[in-house]
Amino acid sequence: MRSLLTIFRFVWPYLKKLRGLIFWYFLTAILSLGLNNTAPTYVLGLFLDGLTGGTLTTDQLLRYCGIFVGIFLVNLLLSYIHRMMSARVTVRGWAAMAQQIYQRLQKASPRALAGKNTAELVSRINSDVNSLVGYLMGTGTMGLGMALIFVLTLSFVFYLDVWCGLIALSSVPMMLLMNKRYGDKIAQASGDKAQARDQFVSSLDEQLRSVRSIRLGSLFGILGKRYTQRTEELEKSYIKYQKVVYPYAMFQANLGDIMTIVLMVYASWAILQGRFTPGQFIIINTYFSLIVSCMSYFISVSQNAQEYLALYRRLKELSDIPQEGNGSELPTPLENITAEGLSFSYTEGEPVLENLSQTFEKDKIYCLAGRNGSGKSTLADVLLGLYVSDADPSVKYNGVPLQDVDLYEMRANHTGVSEQEPMMLRGSIGFNITCREDGAGDRERLRELLEMVDFRKGEVDTRDLEALLALDANELSGGQKQKVSIVKALYKDPELLVLDEPTSALDAESRRRLAGYLKAHAKGRITILVSHDQELLDIADEVVCLGKEQVAGGL
Repeated sequence: MRSLLTIFRFVWPYLKKLRGLIFWYFLTAILSLGLNNTAPTYVLGLFLDGLTGGTLTTDQLLRYCGIFVGIFLVNLLLSYIHRMMSARVTVRGWAAMAQQIYQRLQKASPRALAGKNTAELVSRINSDVNSLVGYLMGTGTMGLGMALIFVLTLSFVFYLDVWCGLIALSSVPMMLLMNKRYGDKIAQASGDKAQARDQFVSSLDEQLRSVRSIRLGSLFGILGKRYTQRTEELEKSYIKYQKVVYPYAMFQANLGDIMTIVLMVYASWAILQGRFTPGQFIIINTYFSLIVSCMSYFISVSQNAQEYLALYRRLKELSDIPQEGNGSELPTPLENITAEGLSFSYTEGEPVLENLSQTFEKDKIYCLAGRNGSGKSTLADVLLGLYVSDADPSVKYNGVPLQDVDLYEMRANHTGVSEQEPMMLRGSIGFNITCREDGAGDRERLRELLEMVDFRKGEVDTRDLEALLALDANELSGGQKQKVSIVKALYKDPELLVLDEPTSALDAESRRRLAGYLKAHAKGRITILVSHDQELLDIADEVVCLGKEQVAGGL
């Protein structure tokens, strides 16, 4: 029960907004379970006694038929409503919890997610969240329903015959002993199975992650062996799980049959002694099976909770990943960014940046230059606050430590960034530039920027702007994606503009146009370029040299 409470405390904060929907989900399930499992048997027993006793009249027969039809129709309606509630709770509950975990990871420090396989993470989140929400909803529904059935049926059985009630309760100690013996083993085997499944899914992702690289490197054999190894590990984990679960499952399945045989022997003797009627025997026999099923379910809840506790731990591990800090101050208009004695390293090894001091002022263009691995992109990321939780408070916006800055607001409305390998969101080019689903925005400005980078796709160019903006962004080439990323950063007219290797996929004319545009629109913003392109170095007011390589720049 403690494990179930642990899972509930973890899941409920994600689902509490759905509490109204969940209430109706539980209510319809409990009423349907209680009505379907108790009422028909009770009415059938009374009908059988009237039939065998010769006292059943035509009016009573019609009344019993009406009751049966009424129970059937009411249960049919409750079942339909519950299914509709179940569909909504399942989808909304899974989506609400998964979305919040994804958002937490989106706000996590890049260092915390370094080295993690995204395909494995997606598989873990989607599968574990779906299983955990489904388990909690199912356990809550069945638990409350079984409790209602247990109370009603056990009360009636004890009312008719105390010994029948005691026989039913005698199965509890045996169930407790089996659960104590197999509970921890099943939880461990379940965790191993889930981990093997995620690794298998990861190997599937690897098979198609980069078909071109696989073909060029002729990696079919290597990936095939790795796939076979993961398959064997998955098979072993499933077999191990079944070996542990099977004895416990067989015990639960057969215990009810054994106890029913005991009841039948006792009940036959009781009927011969005239202690209760055949109709009462039918009721007791059916209710006895329900009592054993209820007790078996309650005992198994603990074992199932141990199994799902493994999924809880896996999700808890992700939800506990530290998020980046975010302050409340908004230093705008942005006048300067200062770094004083900045040092940064990804691991405990050699620092990427060490004791760096630099001031970036408004109206100026700065170019970060140096050899590969000298820390150019790292410095840009640190200045943008992507490592705000890991870096020391040496970076300041207008004298405000980065840890106190509302970075989300700054990035949304005052910062424009073009990455070296930009990612396009699903949707049109217009959506990816303006971040509006309808792609609405300043058409003249969009046309100006797209012409500046000479953007075109096939026969479509800025002469047919609407058609161009409506194109699917994920069908663009690498160079086209970079151009869209540059246009997106410039379209915001930001106070802080950071372009990481913006000319790597541009032709000579596009590089010249971009350099001219940046020089002409430098006023009112801090522009930071990560590049070794001479055309960008020439327009820089200051070149910040990183590493041992010395780079000269124009002022």
